[in-house]
Amino acid sequence: MKALDGMRVIELSQYEAGPSCCQLLAWLGAEVIKVEQPGGEPGRHVLGDGSYNEQYFYNYNSNKKNIVIDLKNKKGKEVLLKLINGADVIVENLGPGIMEQYDLDYENIVKQNPEIIYARIKGFGLSGPLSNYKSFDPLAQAAAALFSLTGEVDRGKPMRSGGTFADTSAGMMAALAVTAAFVQKLQNNIGQHIEISMQETSLQFIKTVGVLEGQWGTGVTNRRGSGAGAPNDMFACQPGGLNDYIYMLIGNSQMWDLLCTTINRIDLLTDSKFMTNDLRKRNSDLLHVELEKWTLQKDKFEAMNILGKAGIPCSAIYDTKDIFNDKHLQERKFIKRLDKDGKQYDLLGQPFKLSKSEVDIELASELGEQSKEILRDILKLDENDINDLLSSKAIQ
Repeated sequence: MKALDGMRVIELSQYEAGPSCCQLLAWLGAEVIKVEQPGGEPGRHVLGDGSYNEQYFYNYNSNKKNIVIDLKNKKGKEVLLKLINGADVIVENLGPGIMEQYDLDYENIVKQNPEIIYARIKGFGLSGPLSNYKSFDPLAQAAAALFSLTGEVDRGKPMRSGGTFADTSAGMMAALAVTAAFVQKLQNNIGQHIEISMQETSLQFIKTVGVLEGQWGTGVTNRRGSGAGAPNDMFACQPGGLNDYIYMLIGNSQMWDLLCTTINRIDLLTDSKFMTNDLRKRNSDLLHVELEKWTLQKDKFEAMNILGKAGIPCSAIYDTKDIFNDKHLQERKFIKRLDKDGKQYDLLGQPFKLSKSEVDIELASELGEQSKEILRDILKLDENDINDLLSSKAIQ
């Protein structure tokens, strides 16, 4: 039995935050029905050739059923409401006020399905002076201080971070909240409203770096730069490419001793400039040069293997190509390679492993691929009713 077997989710979402939430729920065994408007949600057309089946869309929409419903069509909206009546969860991340325009907000839906769990993901939540502002991932990150923490220390302008942390963290938090609400529903037969702010989920990432300089809530924390100063720093490796670096984190004197022993630099242990942690910080530029003499003789993965096997915390700086060729991830079956219509799609796997609940990853459905199936098997409509909905363009 899959962990969330029995949960039915209606997804009315786009791009990343809502779709990533529902994908996680599907990976845990929930039945997710993605509802798209005619033409498909915008994520189908991101960074692609207009074929409706782009890698970006596949990254966030695996394991979902798909139905196309024209919400501007009265019959189409009636179909959606029938699906909602038989559902446990709704997840939406459309722009501010969109669900209200269709009278599909929580206050209206709960009247016909009192046990519904209704999750809403917005850039700034549903209350407060910014609640009506439109938002996308980088804007939420900017509003969560992440840009101000990224870049060169004490110089230059703030910098975009490398990942879509706001969207994905909001989706993860929403999936966690939905799962908790579903447990509560099973126990007490109650539904509830869930509100997720992308700004607030992004703020979860500053709770460590924000205290490092002792200015939590009272001052401005500096940008993080590329390291904290040798030996906790990034060191160049062969062959000197853009991402040919290794990062080390030497947390105590025992690790420092082990590092010097492993790279055959016992002399550093007795060097008066590096004998204490304070001295190493004070002379970090000089120490960086000494340590890099060793790393420049190795490629980043060779250096990582030598240091890692010795018990020294470190990692090569992986680039996006390295990820898909990584033997560790391949052995753990995290990289999924699926074929469709003669084309290969590379997907990243589930970020969890449950010993009693396993769900194989399936490629995202075509636009409207299960429309007839959903009408027939879930809403129990006969062929005449289905054909009527299709001919009226309410369903596609």
